[in-house]
Amino acid sequence: KTLNMPGGIKAVSEYGKLKFVRAGGENKPFCYPLTVGEERYLPEADSFIIIKNEEKTGKNSASKIYFYADENSEFSVRSRKNGDICFPCGMTGKKKLSDLFTDIKLERDKRDAVPIVTCNGEIVWVGGIRRDRRFLNGKTLMSCEIRK
Repeated sequence: KTLNMPGGIKAVSEYGKLKFVRAGGENKPFCYPLTVGEERYLPEADSFIIIKNEEKTGKNSASKIYFYADENSEFSVRSRKNGDICFPCGMTGKKKLSDLFTDIKLERDKRDAVPIVTCNGEIVWVGGIRRDRRFLNGKTLMSCEIRK
């Protein structure tokens, strides 16, 4: 599905679309610690992310979720890693992130820019795509928001 052409150009066929891209434009892995209440800029996703303590729950959306975690949890946002799995809400069992991206037909060149929010090393939210059901109950209500 990929053809290397002269001049550093690649022809890529994905999900019924043909794209021409410059070779070498791959995203590098990233990982940033998150502090509750502090906003952080993610240059790889060209967006801002913030985790806050909440008193009451609102409605989940593609850009904001509510979840439960312990007060002394460590949060981070990172790119995907080989072998990542999550337990998506609305599904039974677990799912590989690579399979999740394939199911929603997310193009390969955009997969490394998707922010993965973690709590103590466990995936809480695949930014804008799916949240993990393991964080539906707990002690402290938190919110996580991603905005441009």
